Amino acid sequence: MGGGPWGGGWVERMLERMERPARLREVMSELEELYSLRLERDGEERALRWLRRELRRYLRRIVIQRAGRLVGVGALSGGLGEGMGAARRSAGQSLRGLARTPVFTSSVVLTVGLGIGGSTAIFAV
Repeated sequence: MGGGPWGGGWVERMLERMERPARLREVMSELEELYSLRLERDGEERALRWLRRELRRYLRRIVIQRAGRLVGVGALSGGLGEGMGAARRSAGQSLRGLARTPVFTSSVVLTVGLGIGGSTAIFAV
């Protein structure tokens, strides 16, 4: 990985430590090919900025995957964005459940509202 446009910065060193060598060679080969296309199209400065951004994204994905495996959280182990996707699905399912039971929903909202209002009134004095 020492040759090429990336120059051996901290992101590259972390990738060398965290990723399997065969997979890293494959990814770097693809990135180098895309870099050469961007270099022709956008110029050296923009192409290098793009390459460094992509390397950081790839490192971030590896870190999130490893963190998910260590903690045992299935939502994190698949890659970037799946943790938020799981949260969105869960929130959507909760809102659909509340919409199906309007009496329960209104009583919960009323109770929470009165609780917040009462606490605010007590501690405001």
